[in-house]
Amino acid sequence: PGESYTVESTVTLISQTGDRFLMVRTNDSEQQGETAYDDNHQFSPISILAPDLTISGADAPDEGVLAGAIAISYTVSNAGEVPALANWRDRIYLSTDASYDAADVFVDEIARPAALAAGGSYTISQNVTLPRFSLGNQFLIFRADANNAQLETDETNNTAAAVPILLRAPDLTVSDVMVPAEAISGRAFNVTWTVTNNGDAAVSNWTDRVLLSPDQGIGGDLIVGDFPFSGTLQPGQSITRTLGVVP
Repeated sequence: PGESYTVESTVTLISQTGDRFLMVRTNDSEQQGETAYDDNHQFSPISILAPDLTISGADAPDEGVLAGAIAISYTVSNAGEVPALANWRDRIYLSTDASYDAADVFVDEIARPAALAAGGSYTISQNVTLPRFSLGNQFLIFRADANNAQLETDETNNTAAAVPILLRAPDLTVSDVMVPAEAISGRAFNVTWTVTNNGDAAVSNWTDRVLLSPDQGIGGDLIVGDFPFSGTLQPGQSITRTLGVVP
């Protein structure tokens, strides 16, 4: 009776930030019978600090072409009071509105393997390729620590104000296909067709394919030939091609 012992230990605080109380409790499972249990614990106030990653700036061109590359840049700042030490990933999305949600389409991901000091920042500038998306006036959304690898004081401010972007795309159509009414198997004959760009962006360097089909459906057809085109077709322009094929 009257004896005591002192314990020094290192603990890791997980998923908590802000002003808290640390409680130490002895004989927690009450395996040891005692005259009283209500004095088995003590609270000590503690302020738990954490970094706070924010997108402090983002930039992209006013417009882009689907499947084409655009130059983007963004800056991530640590507005917290301690360094950010986790390996996190920033992500860029396309959105139909100025708010991020699960329906937005992933564009690219940038890994951040280095720590970021309190008050520090870093800027990323690189090219990204635009995926398939709705045309017209859309938004690019930038998110720091998109995979939530870094515990922060505020997890709601990781998304930057959306950057507006006008998305364009070419639209190639085939018309005026001309073939002879009859052809002899194994002998070459000419096929003529016209390709028109009905989109609102230029298109370059594609391949036309000629197939032989037993019906007017797509699938299970015989490839007769692939015909690359090297050049550029502006919106509204057409090109007529005549090439020899062998059925």
